[in-house]
Order: sequence, then C-alpha cells, then structure tokens
Amino acid sequence: MQLATTRSSQSAGAGALAAALQQFDAAADYLALEPGLRAVLRVPQREWTVRFPVKRDDGSVEVFKGYRVQHNLARGPAKGGLRFHPATDLDDVRALAMWMTWKCALVDVPFGGAKGGVTCDPSAMSMKELEALTRRFATELEGIISPESDIPAPDVGNVGEATARLLHEAGARVVAITDVHGGAANLDGLDVPFLRRYLGEHGTIAGAPGTRPIANDELFGLDVDVLVLAALEGQITAANAGTVRARILAEAANGPVAPDADPILREHGVLVLPDILCNAGGVIVSYFEWAQNRAALVWTRDEINERLRRQILIAADAVWAHAAADEIEPRLAAQAIAVERVAEATRLRGLYP
Repeated sequence: MQLATTRSSQSAGAGALAAALQQFDAAADYLALEPGLRAVLRVPQREWTVRFPVKRDDGSVEVFKGYRVQHNLARGPAKGGLRFHPATDLDDVRALAMWMTWKCALVDVPFGGAKGGVTCDPSAMSMKELEALTRRFATELEGIISPESDIPAPDVGNVGEATARLLHEAGARVVAITDVHGGAANLDGLDVPFLRRYLGEHGTIAGAPGTRPIANDELFGLDVDVLVLAALEGQITAANAGTVRARILAEAANGPVAPDADPILREHGVLVLPDILCNAGGVIVSYFEWAQNRAALVWTRDEINERLRRQILIAADAVWAHAAADEIEPRLAAQAIAVERVAEATRLRGLYP
C-alpha cells in the first residue's frame, strides 16, 4: 500500500460554513426533515466572541479575539476543540461546531457539538506567550466550559504525523508528506521514524535527507492507494479534484473536501471516507477519558483501543450498510444517520413555548 498525507496552512472561514450547511441541507432533504426542526439544527444554539489582552515577551500588550460556539446540546454536553490559527474566525468555528455535532451522533457518543478558537499565529509565539494566551482565554470562558456543560480539547497539532506513523508500523509504504513549510517525497517509501525525529529537530520535514521536495498540488495528484487529508478545510475543490488519482481519499481533517469536489471525485472513481466517520477516533477516546474521570475508573490502553475499535467499526458498518441499501454516497449516508439521531433527540426534548 502507498500513502500520501498532507497538512496545510490554508483556512476556509466562510467557505467552511457554506460547505457544512450544504452537506446538512443535502441530508435534511434526503430525510425530508420538517421545516421547523431543520431551522433549529441549521444554526448554532449559542456562540460567544471575546477579546482579551496578553502580555508579550517584549513587554508589549496585544489584544486577541477568541470564540466559542455550541451548535447543539440535544444529545449531551457540548464537546469540541480549541483552534489557535491565524485564519480562525467565527464562521470557521461555526462550521467546525456543526461537524462535531454530526460526528458525535454518528459514532454514538453522548455529546453535542462545539468548537472554539483564537485568531493568532502560534508559530510566532513563545511557549510562555502561548501559556498566557491559553490561560487568559480559558478565564474568558469561565462559566461556559465545564465537565457537565462544555468540554474543550486541543486542535490542529498531530493527525498527519500519527497517521503516517501508525500506517508505517502497519506495513504501509508512505511515499509523500507535506506540512506548512513544504514536503518530502520518496516513491520507494519514506523513513517515517527518521522523519519524525527530523521534524522534532527542524520544525519541518522539508529538506530531509533522502527525500525530494513536493508541494500539495503535486501530492494531491500522486498515483497512490490512499490520500490522507489531515490539514484544515477546503483542500480539495472543483479546481483540483480532477487531478486526484488515489483510489481512497481519507478525510482525517474536518471538511477537507469541498462539496463541489464530491461529484468530480465520484466520477473519477475515488472513494471518499467522510470526515465525521474517518476522524471520529479522537472524540471517541476523549469521551472515554471523560467517562473514566466522571466515574473514577481506570482503563488500560488495550481496553481503550478495543473499545475504540468496536465503537468506530459499528459506525462504519452502519454507514456502508445505509449507503448500499439506498444506493447513496458514504458522505450522505453518514450525514443522514447523524442528522436523524440529533433530530430525534431534539424531538424528544421538545421545543419550549
């Protein structure tokens, strides 16, 4: 097996929200969702914008803008990461919160969807500054986040690296990887453990010995078995979808394939593993952590991995069965299952007069 993984600095903002809404509308149409419930699920339940000062190492003070959005809480407390990124904005966070709602519902985790973030460039900040920013942002969210109501988590950091490492250990031949600074390729196979060490020492895999440079546009067009998109939203669009030659495209990030690219990928025989299924392992394990803390339990790593495997395979089987039975794409099948579960929970809770 060959693998190409990618991480990128691009962001989508309003485009991400438009994509999330288009995917929801497709599922709502498919389910013939009643108009009132459709209107409820289409928008966030709550959202906050905060501005707060952080003292930089040089003594200056900078005011940062942060966000927290709770999309839906019908199935449980809100759950979602905190993204520190230069392109983070309210629309981006709204989209990610919505995707989190569907993700939790699809894999049957009793959480609702949320997301947060701060518009900043972590690479230009020292650890001291990042700690100050994180603590100050958390203070602004006091009264909002808690184990009972809204559970935050990290975001953007290690999906591509972990995917490459684990697939390499499983015997896959990883042929190309990109990060925010460039990329490295070797069609005979990359030395993934070496690249991991090189990344730790140099902050990028670009320029690593035994590799040649590669950019995202070339990586997307490699003739490989699996293309893993582990970056931010909107990586594959109608403009470049026709160049994808992978047999399987795994959405390890949220919303990496724009809706207008889906028909093109389908026409070219590319099987897309939808994001709300493909990258749901993180929220499943986060739920396990939350459940253990709440009940004062301790599970071994093997127990965690077995529970994770069982839960995500149940969800995967449901998606493939639904897609086959109704002759629809896996993305629509996954969205339909998730939206229907959230819709049913909302119906049961009722709309307060």
